[in-house]
Amino acid sequence: MTPSGKLQKYLSKAVKASGGTFRGCRWKGRAGCPDCFCWWPGGRVCFVEVKTGTDKLRPEQVRDVAQLRKDGIPVFEARSEADMDRIVEAMSGAQDLHPA
Repeated sequence: MTPSGKLQKYLSKAVKASGGTFRGCRWKGRAGCPDCFCWWPGGRVCFVEVKTGTDKLRPEQVRDVAQLRKDGIPVFEARSEADMDRIVEAMSGAQDLHPA
């Protein structure tokens, strides 16, 4: 399993443990969508882009993330289990969310 795959698996477990639902993402016919879609009861939703090492968002990812955020949808970038824990804590209702 790739490092990114391991982080996505961790995020999936953390989201489910917090009462949420996790789905991996692929948009048919379009590159640039975030890796993961997560949601919790009450309509709390977010996308998470998982990056490892020094990987950066590709131009098409920058475009799609900017559009989602402009439309009011939280999009987070996560590089570690600690990042994912903070996202889950924020999105599951434990604190206000402020996407980076």
